[in-house]
Amino acid sequence: MRYAIISDIHANEAALRAVLTDAADAHAEKIICLGDVLGYGPDPVSTLELVYRRVHVCLAGNHDDAVSNRYPTTDFTPFAAAAVARHRAALSREAIDWLRRLPHVCEFPAIYEGADGAFACAHGDFAD
Repeated sequence: MRYAIISDIHANEAALRAVLTDAADAHAEKIICLGDVLGYGPDPVSTLELVYRRVHVCLAGNHDDAVSNRYPTTDFTPFAAAAVARHRAALSREAIDWLRRLPHVCEFPAIYEGADGAFACAHGDFAD
């Protein structure tokens, strides 16, 4: 299985489209997003809709957690906190709920017993 692992999209739909094109050109069979789909960028709704359609596994990043109210913005810069508020206001209740349910870690077993290739992913630290 060939995976494309992406992260820190930060609501930049144009950049996400470019990365997905590269992943397709590299014959990636599955897309894993390590989080921070949202935060900073201008396109929270369309970026999230593209993630829904194209990403197979999506983890929560700290910005996604802030948008969904799972994480406070007290440690964010004023610019980042303003982006969180803007994105929260732009998204539907269903989108916020989807973000709130995203896992923080995913584990992938080896394809068959005894094979190498098992791995795990997280946005930041596995201890979190």
